[in-house]
Amino acid sequence: MDFNELFIKYKNGTATDAEIKIVEAEIEKNKIINDYLAESLDDLFLEENTDPLEIKEQVSNKLRKNVLYSVISIILIYIFINSAISPLIDSMYYNPKKVTQGESMNDITFDMTALTELTVPSYQSKMALVNKKGYGSYDIILIRTNEFGRNEERIPIQLTRNTRAGFFDYLFSYDLETKLTEEVPFLFDYEMPLEDLKSEHNYASVFITFNNPLSLLEAVSYEQTYNQLVFQWMSIEHGTERQNEKIGFQPVKSIRTSFGDSPNKELYPLFYLNDMYLNGEKVDGPFEEVLAVNYETHVKTLLNYMIDRKTFVTVFDKNNMRLKFYEDTLSYIDKNGIKVDGMLIYGETNDLVNFIEKADVYGIQIVDMKASKYSRK
Repeated sequence: MDFNELFIKYKNGTATDAEIKIVEAEIEKNKIINDYLAESLDDLFLEENTDPLEIKEQVSNKLRKNVLYSVISIILIYIFINSAISPLIDSMYYNPKKVTQGESMNDITFDMTALTELTVPSYQSKMALVNKKGYGSYDIILIRTNEFGRNEERIPIQLTRNTRAGFFDYLFSYDLETKLTEEVPFLFDYEMPLEDLKSEHNYASVFITFNNPLSLLEAVSYEQTYNQLVFQWMSIEHGTERQNEKIGFQPVKSIRTSFGDSPNKELYPLFYLNDMYLNGEKVDGPFEEVLAVNYETHVKTLLNYMIDRKTFVTVFDKNNMRLKFYEDTLSYIDKNGIKVDGMLIYGETNDLVNFIEKADVYGIQIVDMKASKYSRK
């Protein structure tokens, strides 16, 4: 008889005493085995399962780490873009904040100084304030002075990847007339403006043209002889087909702009004309002759500088033909010398009349007038 049949008889109460002892012995043995197995399972469960709070904390820590890694990744990407991509884009376009021409001043300060002197009579460029926005974009404030009105102007410009936005009156100056054609009556070109000057007792700005262009030495002679006048700007012949275009320079007595910094003096000698007084060299020869030579050096330096600053000229000058205009002008004066065909002059009206009547003047243009030399407009 097997144990199953014995266990049935045990449950039915029909088992003998010997059979009862056998079944109860087996039950006791199985109880001991079950207790042992139960203890083993409890230990195993405790090893493989943790408290729910601990599980929640582990999940939270993992989420925090993932969020932190994401934030760090975004910051690193931003830093990479601004430290690598933005400078790369900046390098592809005109950068007014760049310092390559001088030792400390930004390039646009020198660029605007040359552009203003050559093409914007009666104004002097002082400096340019530049705020770099990144990716080839800049906010610029150009600071210049109106020498006749004795006031400072601030001109805001937004530059975005070589595209200007803003009011471009930094290229604005008085509309100085070239020689009028022979069809225009002499009365309107000379006699009437002269009579107007004679009737006034004020301080005036006058642009005059000559019957025959002057050599630099002749222009310097006028400047030294009539030293009560301010020869603010001298227009020079450029020999191009664009006869309405004017280009010129500021004689030494009209210049007030000066920086401690300057472009390379070997490449661009006398970029600032008043450097002629700072080189400590002995002046050989008559002063007027030396001054005429310095004027020629100065004009050629400004033209060479503008020709070398191609991107600036393309972005900031009047039109895309200006670079060729500077090249043609330099070529012309290299072959023919510098000839002065007009002068912008400030002075008391009686002094201006005295000069005009003695000089070989073709035309007179009264540009502006004010109460006195020291009054502002």
